[in-house]
Amino acid sequence: MTTINLAGRFGTDISSRRTASMFRAEVVASIKSGASPVTLDFAGIESVSDSFLDELVGVTVKELGTTWFHDNVRVVNLSADDRESLLRVINQRLSKLASVAPSKASRAQRVAT
Repeated sequence: MTTINLAGRFGTDISSRRTASMFRAEVVASIKSGASPVTLDFAGIESVSDSFLDELVGVTVKELGTTWFHDNVRVVNLSADDRESLLRVINQRLSKLASVAPSKASRAQRVAT
């Protein structure tokens, strides 16, 4: 099990989609090499943008699925407001897939718990 403190890694205010994309690739590679589960610890984060959350979590859920994410990634110490943002971006990503797989959109709540 690996825990990554995002504040220690990126600072207390995170907003770059590009940074999230590179970090997502690193997290997924780490999991695929056996470091599962990975815990993303948001302790100390004062603000995180929807674009960062979308690129890090929304894209991962879209590409690898809610079950894979739930089995391999833990999200902890996310503020209530940022948790709402996370659920919103997941739902937005999954709603785009709803015409192909309607049941995926209803799984967003499970991903963020």
